Amino acid sequence: MRKKGNLHALIQSLTPSERRHFRLYARAMGSDKNYLVLFDALLDQEEFDETALKLRFKDREFARQLHVTKNYLSKHILRSLRQFHARISKDAELKDQLREVELLFHKELLDQCHHALKAAEKIGLVYERFKELAEIQVWKRKLLLARSSIFQEQETLQKLLHKEAEYLEQALQVNRYWQLMLGMYQKGLGNPESVEMVLNHSLITDETQASSIQTKVIRQHLLFAAHSVSNRQKEGNAALDELITLLEGHPDRIRDDPSSYITALNNRVGMLIFNRRTAEVPPLLAKIREVPEKYNLPAKGSIERKLLLRTYNIELELYRDTQQVEQGLALIEVIESFISVNKSKIQPAYVISFHYQFAYLHFQAKAYNASLRWIHQITNTAYGEVRTDIQSYARLLNLIIHYELNNIIVLKYAVDSCRRFLKKKRDLQVFEQHLLRFFSRICMAGLHDYPALFQELYTLLFEADAQLVTASTLDYLDFKSWIEGHLPKQKGAKVTGA
Repeated sequence: MRKKGNLHALIQSLTPSERRHFRLYARAMGSDKNYLVLFDALLDQEEFDETALKLRFKDREFARQLHVTKNYLSKHILRSLRQFHARISKDAELKDQLREVELLFHKELLDQCHHALKAAEKIGLVYERFKELAEIQVWKRKLLLARSSIFQEQETLQKLLHKEAEYLEQALQVNRYWQLMLGMYQKGLGNPESVEMVLNHSLITDETQASSIQTKVIRQHLLFAAHSVSNRQKEGNAALDELITLLEGHPDRIRDDPSSYITALNNRVGMLIFNRRTAEVPPLLAKIREVPEKYNLPAKGSIERKLLLRTYNIELELYRDTQQVEQGLALIEVIESFISVNKSKIQPAYVISFHYQFAYLHFQAKAYNASLRWIHQITNTAYGEVRTDIQSYARLLNLIIHYELNNIIVLKYAVDSCRRFLKKKRDLQVFEQHLLRFFSRICMAGLHDYPALFQELYTLLFEADAQLVTASTLDYLDFKSWIEGHLPKQKGAKVTGA
């Protein structure tokens, strides 16, 4: 693994609040100013460049042993983050509480230790931290023996030992459900043997074995997955509804770990789209976007950004696929604003996906010039190997748009450019060869030849060999509908190629 850029990556990941806290922490600790100087230098570098760093500090003593300074700085940043995020999750809060218990016990402040244990146990019970609850029973036992003898407290000690074993067994039961989940995925989610293994397992058939909220949640996930892949839509929907209801009944758990809830809502979106209940999707996507604010999630900004990226992408695809062009165009304005504010934090894969969908929706609206502007955002940007599929579709859509704008001279050069791009990325697919040949011939043909060329292309792509174009390709670029719109107008007429 590469280590040289690790510190740079850590510093670049810090939020403004985390940076400010580190500087205050470093000054309070009386840290050498060199560490803050190095911190600021690494913060200034967009890409890590150790040579430039050494050159910048060539007159500084610490540059001779830069790796030592970097290691020290890294440790201090992590300590600062631990302090800053002491309550980032209930796990972190509980661990801190148990550290306090240990410190108070060793200082023989037994009353304070007792109160700290009660606070820790309260968190553990609410959030089902079974391993920590078992550890709390151990501390209770230690505290009891520090105050009296084993002979005086045998009954209480026995209860504590029983509780400890009970919590360990519950932790083990969670592990068993996870093992079942993993087994299903290892065998293959759509494998009938995998489905039957899950549905006939005692952890599933005997509902009482899921005695904790954690195990109930995993059980419902398993039921939903098993029923869905085996086309038991009714049972799958029922399992998913029960899962969402279960999670919404424990809002504190959603706040502590929102992933299960968000995953369940995303699965609901998938089910609605699969069942073509598309009108119900946008309100559900809005509900997902509200999760960070509604549940006041830690690291709310980061989680909200990820949710917005995913849900905006899904909603755009929905409007594109169902040709709800007006709704799609209205959403573009919202997403443009979002991208403008968060551009440095959005992965290129999302940016290219958004720009392609913007172009496609404008294409569906016959706003060809606007569509072309978004296509150019893709074709004029060096995306490298990022989403080469979308880069390819964008260039093919570019040809269609130039045809619609009657930019025949530009189209001729665009065909050559598209062919070079596709060949550079991979071997040309047969349907791409037919499309490129078609556009090349269009550039040389007269208007009266166009219907025949369209008819010939349609026959080659969709009649001569039905396997040339996959449904997934047409999902991204429905050139079948576009070609059909340009076929000879006479009903049932078929014109041979020129």
